[in-house]
Amino acid sequence: LSEISATTKLLLSTSGTTALTLDASQDATFAGNVTAISALLQSANTSSVVDILNLYNPSQASSGVRQKFSNGYGDLAAIKVSQRDNGSLADDGQIEFQVASNSSLGTKLTILNTGAATFAGKATSLATAASDGSTTLTTKSYVDGLVTGVPVYKGTWAAGTTGVTSAAISGTTI
Repeated sequence: LSEISATTKLLLSTSGTTALTLDASQDATFAGNVTAISALLQSANTSSVVDILNLYNPSQASSGVRQKFSNGYGDLAAIKVSQRDNGSLADDGQIEFQVASNSSLGTKLTILNTGAATFAGKATSLATAASDGSTTLTTKSYVDGLVTGVPVYKGTWAAGTTGVTSAAISGTTI
């Protein structure tokens, strides 16, 4: 344990190597991994959002930071936040949700700063209710159920043929 008063830092060291640095702003920098056996908790008497964990990578050349979730078998999932190159060096962010298959992480959902979302597979939904708004994700069965009293054609059709004989129709009338 040592104090460096000229830079207002408090250092915790083991075997001559700094393990933890506390600066004048009470920011903590750990030299290695941080393991929490219990939950990280923040108490505040405020109605605003409270940051309980800030992942920061000071490198401007890095692709971002990632919070990984693992167990004794390997990686299970991760949330990756990175900077998008928009051509003007601005801090446009994106977030990726990654899930492991055989402990190998793969991105399954990406959300860009524009709000655009890309799914690695099909997006599915439970049954849609009639009271849902026009911007609600709907299922095919919901849309098919709206079509009543008319035939629903589920094949291919060309305007130049009849459905019965498939013969070409001459002229412009059917």
